[in-house]
Amino acid sequence: MMDTRQQSQFIKGASTNRRRAGWPIAALIGAVFVVAGAWPGAAGPGPRREVVFGNIQEPSSLNPLVITGAVEKALTVLYTALVENVKNDRLEPLNEYVEQVPTLRNGLWKVFPDGRMELTWRLRRDLKWHDGRPLTAADVLYTWELWRNPQGPFGARPTLPDIESIRQVDDHTLLVRFRQPNARANLLWLGAFPAPVPRHVVEPMVRRTGIERFAEILYGQDPRVTVGVGPFILKSWLRGNEMVFEANPNYHLGRPALDRVVFRFFSDINTMVANFMAGTLDAASPAPGGIPLGQVMEIETLLRQGRMQGYQVQFFPAPSSEAFFPNYENLHLRDRRVRQALLYASDREGIVQGVFRSRVPVAHSYLPSTHPWYLKEIRRYPYDPDRARRLLEEAGWRAGPDGIRRNAAGERLGFVVTSTAGDRTRERIQQILQAQWREAGIEMVIDNKPARVILAESWATRRRPPDFINFSEYVDDFTDIDLRFGSWNIRPVGQRSGNATGFRSEEFDRILRTYQRALDLRERMRLHQEFQRVWAEEAVMFLIYNQVGAAVWREGFLGLRPLGLAQTPGYWTWNARRWTWTR
Repeated sequence: MMDTRQQSQFIKGASTNRRRAGWPIAALIGAVFVVAGAWPGAAGPGPRREVVFGNIQEPSSLNPLVITGAVEKALTVLYTALVENVKNDRLEPLNEYVEQVPTLRNGLWKVFPDGRMELTWRLRRDLKWHDGRPLTAADVLYTWELWRNPQGPFGARPTLPDIESIRQVDDHTLLVRFRQPNARANLLWLGAFPAPVPRHVVEPMVRRTGIERFAEILYGQDPRVTVGVGPFILKSWLRGNEMVFEANPNYHLGRPALDRVVFRFFSDINTMVANFMAGTLDAASPAPGGIPLGQVMEIETLLRQGRMQGYQVQFFPAPSSEAFFPNYENLHLRDRRVRQALLYASDREGIVQGVFRSRVPVAHSYLPSTHPWYLKEIRRYPYDPDRARRLLEEAGWRAGPDGIRRNAAGERLGFVVTSTAGDRTRERIQQILQAQWREAGIEMVIDNKPARVILAESWATRRRPPDFINFSEYVDDFTDIDLRFGSWNIRPVGQRSGNATGFRSEEFDRILRTYQRALDLRERMRLHQEFQRVWAEEAVMFLIYNQVGAAVWREGFLGLRPLGLAQTPGYWTWNARRWTWTR
């Protein structure tokens, strides 16, 4: 948890870069595929009341209890009371659905001499689900009963063992008691789950399907039954095409300024950029899910050259990295020498220079070097193909007749790598690394798929293939190291895990258990840096570069203030109810 001074140090480097120039050429416009078959209509009197976003990723679900992807969570914030990592532009946690977030300062969070804790949660009294029913403590308590059921497909539930009891005091008050200190006791609903669900809608579905198949219920899939309490209502979802949210006229903090927020989904980034050039899109959020940095740089160039006009781009720091997530169900990846060899065999400095014109730095930690908790003495893995070969020889991998290494059992040293299909930047990096790994005797098989398929079938489940998933790695106050790397967050293969890779380490667990209990900020920082040291020695993740957030939006669109990538340090949808147009 960063204090205010640290937060300002981290975000003060953000810069805005705006360019203006001429309209796209007619030949390009003629080649554009307009996703929904509709161009923005001529504006009537007054400002526009709709915004259209382009997204390269589509959610697999909007059920807040089972979603894991950054895009899914960013869109879920629009329609319901998701509070997991929702922050404002000062990096302060937001929960617009309670009277006050419990803290030690306001007395709603108490710590007793024996280490036990007690938190009081008071719901606002003006909360209503989209169907008009009130949201009460009974809905929250019902969600808790679902969440703690061991048969539920909810992945890791890290605070569950620490919660001693939850008691409903009245229709708007709940009392939560913890067995021992937990630094995240106030960062989720009751310190446990991301968002409450409407009992009157979900309970009949669970009775029919059983808790084991909770991820398959229509809630979060079918707009007709996906009832939330947020500023927008999920109106329609045409799979593979678009998702439409409409303003909730009864939102307890006031009706949103916009009537509609539309997300159009593209399987190919080139098509999305062409739609921008044709003027059919208003904005694209940061990656992951929105627009990759490489394509924002292309649009910036087009604006500078006078081949586009009417848009602006923005770049900003973000505590997130581009990564290959290893699947430790592959036994070959459990050898640290193999993991280190992969890093030494990869010219990551050449990638950031050639692909991004050095706008992003090589990643040595999951935190960027500007972060106040970054370990400056962290171990680094420069490009060194000879050292990579020596490590592989040491690990028993000898060069085969085709150049690909084999072990004593005759197994080839090869890995299947899956990323989001149509992401031109990721595909280019895959091809570069594929060639470099082959020089070291390692085969890379590229098997890219649409993001919704990866999220539904592979992400966080550790099913093979793939052996690596190319996604973004993010770390912040909630989605933090103990949740990402603690062995207790590993579920059986096929179930979603908070520890998406399945890496296990007793030393990790020792540091992370202590980190979980530490309420003192300085002690948490010390433990975080100790963990970075061990993490880098183990080469747990294949990081490529620390990301720089980037977004595009039409001039005249106000209120979009992304502070990081879609996941960190806060969802870019955090203030969607205030988005508006000047014309």
